[in-house]
Amino acid sequence: VTFQLPESLPIEGFQFLGGNPRFSVPAGYALNRVLGADTALAANDWAWSNLVEGVHYTVATGQVTIVSSNFPRRVIRAGFIPE
Repeated sequence: VTFQLPESLPIEGFQFLGGNPRFSVPAGYALNRVLGADTALAANDWAWSNLVEGVHYTVATGQVTIVSSNFPRRVIRAGFIPE
């Protein structure tokens, strides 16, 4: 399945409240996956790894919260799919 996200997809910035970064899933989309990477590049690219829901992040009513005590990475990438 191939689709293209609209350029106007409203992705809000992360909020850092109490040490736990969080962001909202844009309306009309579902969270597909969350990836993390260290700040050091590997072979001129980020070394992405899958983060695990319930361990590294939680999802509740469209809000994704990174669990800072279990967060092994410093760079976050979120993937969205149309609902």
